[in-house]
Amino acid sequence: MSGVKSIVFAQYTNPTGYPPLEHGSRILADAGWRVLFLGTGSHGADALVFPPHPNVAVRLLRFQPPGWKQKLHYLWFVAWCVGVTAARRPAAVYCSDLFSTPVGLAVWFLFRIPVVYHEHDTPGPPPNRFLALVGLVRRRLARSAVACVIPNEQRRERFAAALRPRRSVGVWNCPTRDEVLPARDRSAGSFTLWYHGSLNPSQFPPTVIDALVQLPDAVRLRFAGYETVGHPGYVRELREHAERVGVGHRVDYAGTPPTRANLYALAATADVGLTLFARQFREPMAGASNKPFDYLACGLALLVTDTPEWTDLYAGCCRPADPDSPESIATAVRAWLADPGSARTMGEAGRQRVLTDWNYETRFEPVKQLLEGL
Repeated sequence: MSGVKSIVFAQYTNPTGYPPLEHGSRILADAGWRVLFLGTGSHGADALVFPPHPNVAVRLLRFQPPGWKQKLHYLWFVAWCVGVTAARRPAAVYCSDLFSTPVGLAVWFLFRIPVVYHEHDTPGPPPNRFLALVGLVRRRLARSAVACVIPNEQRRERFAAALRPRRSVGVWNCPTRDEVLPARDRSAGSFTLWYHGSLNPSQFPPTVIDALVQLPDAVRLRFAGYETVGHPGYVRELREHAERVGVGHRVDYAGTPPTRANLYALAATADVGLTLFARQFREPMAGASNKPFDYLACGLALLVTDTPEWTDLYAGCCRPADPDSPESIATAVRAWLADPGSARTMGEAGRQRVLTDWNYETRFEPVKQLLEGL
């Protein structure tokens, strides 16, 4: 590997479930880095794949469900990652979940390999001693890492105040410029609401289906994604609910598209993308959620939760609604129906923002420059 820049990405999950990892690794790979992902299978996301790249390799352990075997599986994962890193001696290691922090701390102390820590989701209070111990490792790694990447500014400020990292960088979870689709006209006679992502009530509430009952038959709902461990069977629940309220013929589940290109092709057939996070979500998500940026890259207008977190960031590209109220959702959709062309205008405004500013190349540049300078 002499003379070739290399980096190891480590995460105790399937990295294909995290678009920022795909984007960041591809940006580095296009710049000549050799990228190796070390991870595991995961519930729901194993149908996803990274687009092939000559400089990117992915090695995954099998998924292990919770139980005593998972504890052994995790210990083996940490040892495996440290061993591979010791053999390859990359220029940097990129840890991107709580459970990879022991890997990062080990390779830093043992081999003085620089580590970047990317925290997609803030861990909650530890329910047991093991997670409390991993939390201590996270705190120590934050102070040892060359940079900590946080996808939301409010969360970055909290992280910096609590953990005192050497450096924290805010990087929104935007698409890359080459993912942005060309502008296009909408087809007349139909109006499609679209959602993609993990499927659970706190992000994709059943009130959207109830709202369809109050809207013309031309308004339809399509969604794609995968069920989570916390809410298995949600697709069936939504379908049964749609049949119960009489709109089953207007609701379509598109499955789990294997690549983001497949996902975008489906999204581009819609008019409005749904970003209806619960008002009391577990943590701030504006900037951290891929969904609204993905929708805008496809030229969709946004229907967002009616809180300043969302309406301020996406002003000019969105209409707000109460995610708990079918009436509020229906009212927002009726406003688009009453103003033909407004959804396209909002979507195009957002699409232009993705091309100029809301793209991962722009947002990831400080991290790329730091890695290039190691």
